[in-house]
Amino acid sequence: MPCLTKSSRLFLLAVLLNVVGFFSQHSNAQTLSLQEQVRRVEAALVQERIALQHDKPFYLAGEQLWFNVYLSGRDTAGLSKVVYVEVRDANGKEVTSQAHLVTDNSATGDVALPKNLASGYYQVKAYTAWMKNFSQGQQFSKKILIMNAKDWRKEKSPVLTPSHTVLSQGEQLASVEEKDTLIEGNALAAAAKERLIVKGQQEGSLLVQVLGMGTQPAFLLAEAGGKVFYSSPLAVTDDLRQLEVPLSEVRDKQVRFLLLDNQGKVLAEERAEIHAPQLIRAEVFTAKEQYQPREKVTVKVRLTSGQAGVGNAQLSVAVYADPQRSWGDVKSEHHQDEALWQAIEAGENKRQHLKETEVFPLPRASGKGTRLQEAQSPITNPAVKISASVNQELQRLEAVQFLEEAYEVKRYEKLYQPIPLHMDKTFKLDQYIDFASTESAIQEVTSNLRLSKQKGKFQLRILYTDQFTKYFFKEEPLYLVDGVMVKDIDEILQLDPKDLESIQLAWKTETLSRNNLDQLAWNGIFLVNTKGAAHRERLVKRGFQALFAHLDVPYTLQEVKQESSGQETIPDLRVSLGWFPGLKTDKDGWATFEFTTSDDLDTFRVAIMGVAEQGEMVQAHKFFQVTAPPATAK
Repeated sequence: MPCLTKSSRLFLLAVLLNVVGFFSQHSNAQTLSLQEQVRRVEAALVQERIALQHDKPFYLAGEQLWFNVYLSGRDTAGLSKVVYVEVRDANGKEVTSQAHLVTDNSATGDVALPKNLASGYYQVKAYTAWMKNFSQGQQFSKKILIMNAKDWRKEKSPVLTPSHTVLSQGEQLASVEEKDTLIEGNALAAAAKERLIVKGQQEGSLLVQVLGMGTQPAFLLAEAGGKVFYSSPLAVTDDLRQLEVPLSEVRDKQVRFLLLDNQGKVLAEERAEIHAPQLIRAEVFTAKEQYQPREKVTVKVRLTSGQAGVGNAQLSVAVYADPQRSWGDVKSEHHQDEALWQAIEAGENKRQHLKETEVFPLPRASGKGTRLQEAQSPITNPAVKISASVNQELQRLEAVQFLEEAYEVKRYEKLYQPIPLHMDKTFKLDQYIDFASTESAIQEVTSNLRLSKQKGKFQLRILYTDQFTKYFFKEEPLYLVDGVMVKDIDEILQLDPKDLESIQLAWKTETLSRNNLDQLAWNGIFLVNTKGAAHRERLVKRGFQALFAHLDVPYTLQEVKQESSGQETIPDLRVSLGWFPGLKTDKDGWATFEFTTSDDLDTFRVAIMGVAEQGEMVQAHKFFQVTAPPATAK
């Protein structure tokens, strides 16, 4: 036998190692059971659900974007207490980022859109710190159109695009049978080998067509409302699968389908919108379908579950012109969540970000809070194509701004709204005549407390009461003025009683614990709310600490009434008639709000979003028209 040279032996060894490695790799290919597949999918899905509503479909640079964020999940007690809202341009560059406190599963806020924004589609994102452990595709993300008047003035004619959803290259709409009107969705890219097409519904089950399977075995799973449903392993010849997904589990109206091979690799993904009756039904009522300009409109909303009303629901309402009944909103294109696919295949369950189920009332020791300031640098964005109808509406928005500036009309003013705390009793002072002093107001209006003067100094004690116990706290409570901590009652007694709006008390253990104030509130809370934000700003300048100062402070809108001079009437061409972020239903499920129509003769939409006490998301809308008054006979 001839002797092998050293180089030959090394070459042969390398070949043998490669062959061994090849067989080792393929012999160790792990075939996963259906139970393991389900476990991996569940581990890769975030259990918190988040939604955001904003006040109108699109904006001009320099306007205010008002929003409400809603958080839900199966374990409402363990939901995050802080949500983050970002606006990014088409290149992913951050325009602004905010952090807001979640109260009763919702948070409200506003974004001042910089005047230097270039025209384009921007992305509004909402998420919690816990959601950062999962794929970004599970966070809330929506495109909105922001236009800068300086940009589109340069274009003599706008570039036209179809009014339907613009799909990315290679995408196609899924085919849906005419008799099955419950489902709509997008198929995966046509270039993909494996595809899923949602065909319809039959006897409470969803029919899903599987294309391009070949001979490999696979599993079809569906995720709805945080739960995972699955069918038996797909046979080689299967192309139409029946997968049972109870409609009661489809909380956010969307079902995600995943096709996995027997090694945990995702082959295809599909999402379908299920237009099914919700567990909680929202209805919107107006007195009539048509109104005249500058007429008061009263809107009633009712949430029901079965025959009973749903109380304690948090709602927000936007009222805006919608002549096309599809005005301006940019539907998100359907994308594969490849980060989710990778997490499922890896089977890992690492969590780098903690769930913020508690909130620090004060900035952390480092002094660095979570509040981020708006970007000051100029923003650039790729050229944007808009439809003729959207371009026309944008020009109307600018015309409204021009007229209001010319007539010096201030349509809305921002009013400071303290971060809401849970309180046990509220005393409104606007129901009483004027008081000589704040001391007399406290003495005459409030109960459950004792205000006394010892050695020339005032002291206050809150009375603790429950079904079996009654006693005064031994120490003074936490004193707050518009969410700012003051050292003693003397700071409050110096306030002008005419500036007081309400006095609130908290003493119950469960109430105090819900406010995340820990030892600060061991002896109760005495909160004074004033009219406006002047006192808050003054106290902060003096060095007093505001609660949750590291979070963004919510504001609320208050419409300023228009005044006419003689026969002159200031034009009112508003296309956005109202934004109501803080509506709550009563015990019977009813909520009522009012607004006044403008001079704009158009079709308007009342868009409602919210979350019920049980954690169910609700949505509803109603249209009405503003028409010219009938001609007066001469």
